Amino acid sequence: MPALKLYHYPRTCSRITVTALIKMGIDFESVIIDIKKGEQQSPAYLAVNPDGKVPALLDDGEVLTQNAAILTYLHRMQPTAGLLPSTDELVQEI
Repeated sequence: MPALKLYHYPRTCSRITVTALIKMGIDFESVIIDIKKGEQQSPAYLAVNPDGKVPALLDDGEVLTQNAAILTYLHRMQPTAGLLPSTDELVQEI
């Protein structure tokens, strides 16, 4: 079973996180939260993300929400994957 569980819904901003995980080759469990049916407000999902929004990434009991936080976390997991530019690259551009 994959260590990461991603709660998301197609055609929303959570697709960014799905794409990043696939690009990085990270195995994850995909859990679709049907926002058209209001599943993001279900007690079960609110227990994961009290904000009731997608995406939410669960890793070892810790939950991350918001794409920026999740992408930063994934980058720190595998900095050589090139998901985000390195700090050195950013400094050189300034």
